[in-house]
Amino acid sequence: MKWITEFCPKAKFILKVDDDIIANIFILMRHLHYLDKHKVVKNKTVMCLVWQGMIVMRDKNSKWYLSKDEFKDDRFGRYCSGSAYLFTNDLPREMFNASKYLEFFWVDDYYITGMLARGVQSNYEFFNSLYIISSNLVENRFLNRKTSDRTVFGHSPNNLNRIYKLWNFIMQKFINQFPNFYKEIPKNIWDIYLDSKESKYQEIIEYDNF
Repeated sequence: MKWITEFCPKAKFILKVDDDIIANIFILMRHLHYLDKHKVVKNKTVMCLVWQGMIVMRDKNSKWYLSKDEFKDDRFGRYCSGSAYLFTNDLPREMFNASKYLEFFWVDDYYITGMLARGVQSNYEFFNSLYIISSNLVENRFLNRKTSDRTVFGHSPNNLNRIYKLWNFIMQKFINQFPNFYKEIPKNIWDIYLDSKESKYQEIIEYDNF
């Protein structure tokens, strides 16, 4: 939070993504552009896959085991999946300052997006429909024409080749919207993309070619 505060003061949104998550940054940009354009997101907002009432792990064999001394309640309060989440740019400084006084809790996803977020009275924007956490359904959601434009984050543990292959596929779909991309990249490429009402690419790309 300190680093973000010092080096990203002009960023409108802050994104954190785990290294086993495939992210379609193009769909995310379009989604954020829409929310920003229509003033949907309030100040001090966390945008994520929101978890509510998650059961605290009491199995001593689990790496997420918590004793009653560490966490007395049997369910967590509201917080975000640590796979990926976003903040509005006014939150990191407040959360960093709050961390100086709020005792650290080693389950970092809960500490940051739960304890600290609530400590500075953050809002939560439910991005749940943009996630696919079941790793065996990732290709289906990203490659299906009906769902690909509504899928941003997919969980792909222990498989960098899969992430690489999916990313190449996503990148090619984006490039196909600009026929002369490899000759000359339009200066206003993001404006063209973000203001387009529908995804312009409808042709089938053979995923197996990547």
